[in-house]
Amino acid sequence: MGTAFILILVATRAGLPISSSNAIVGGFLGAGVGASGISAIILPPSDTVVQVFTFGAAGAVAGAIVLSFIAFTLQGELRLAAAIGAICGGAVIVPILMFLGILKLSGILAIVLFIFISPIVGMLSAFLLDILVSHLFRYSRQNLMTRIFQPLHVLACLAQAISHGGNDRQNAVGG
Repeated sequence: MGTAFILILVATRAGLPISSSNAIVGGFLGAGVGASGISAIILPPSDTVVQVFTFGAAGAVAGAIVLSFIAFTLQGELRLAAAIGAICGGAVIVPILMFLGILKLSGILAIVLFIFISPIVGMLSAFLLDILVSHLFRYSRQNLMTRIFQPLHVLACLAQAISHGGNDRQNAVGG
């Protein structure tokens, strides 16, 4: 934990971007390895890793095909659609399979995997919500839209500020 504290302190003082959560996870991981040895890390079985990559690749191919088809019908950029579809398909399939009970992840693999998956799923969810709201309110007057969404925007900003402040409270010690 001391190493995580020093890393956060030095990087913050130097003005370097750092993720405090990742530093803390690394500190806990290092403390566990220091106290109990490498056996403290729960490494996944090799068949689980193969399953994750197989399902991820299948989701990427499916996402690329679906989004490429949509781009083709709308006469859009096919390569960009295939790339975005592959990224989103590969990221979305793992949580879906975990929810259905087909894929069981635990330990360090789940942590590392969701560090990469969660931002993609968040951006995809925000994009789909934006499309839904735009479609539902496309014929509404600007006055009504401002009255409805301004208080909701303030509440969303408040929730984000509280979450951001709670997650990055470690940066306060660095300056």
